[in-house]
Amino acid sequence: MMAGVITETYDHGHLLEQATVPDIPRRFRSDLHTPANYVAATQAEQGDLIDLAVSGRKPVSFITVQTHATAQRIAARAIAQRRNVQLTHHQMSSGSDNWWNLTISLTGRVNEHIDIDALCADYTAWSADQTDRAQSITDLLQRAGQKDFSKLMDFASVETHPTDSQDQLAVTGMLLGYPPASTAALIGLPGCHLARQYR
Repeated sequence: MMAGVITETYDHGHLLEQATVPDIPRRFRSDLHTPANYVAATQAEQGDLIDLAVSGRKPVSFITVQTHATAQRIAARAIAQRRNVQLTHHQMSSGSDNWWNLTISLTGRVNEHIDIDALCADYTAWSADQTDRAQSITDLLQRAGQKDFSKLMDFASVETHPTDSQDQLAVTGMLLGYPPASTAALIGLPGCHLARQYR
């Protein structure tokens, strides 16, 4: 059994998440996969998330706002930075509640921005002797890596898991810019554990 490494994610001094993963020589390094992306996604105030999305420091972001004017302002900022933008309006049948969903992503193919081979190597090492599991995760990441970000902007395609497998979360975490150690713990790979403590 490999020794464990504990990674912690904090927001303004409050522990959001603690992940324990086996200590492996990590190959994957990415400025796009940071605790900041996880923290921004858990905040009620979306300013940080919007900044990460517009600046291209988060591969894919889903943002919900209440007014069309706000959605247009955010979309214009993202387009000016050459990001993919998808804007969807939702209205409740009663007509009283409206909201706008923005999906903002990088442009180009996923593997042009993310070292898929290094990410797969880390997941394989974390998968220990579960070779079928390691191969499943590798296959999912390699397939996603070949796609253009514009084809992965549909909220349902990222958030649902059509394979009925926790392994699909590796793709979700990669696209949302979450730290791979956190995702490995969420998936429940051998020796990986996740403890959350929301503020």
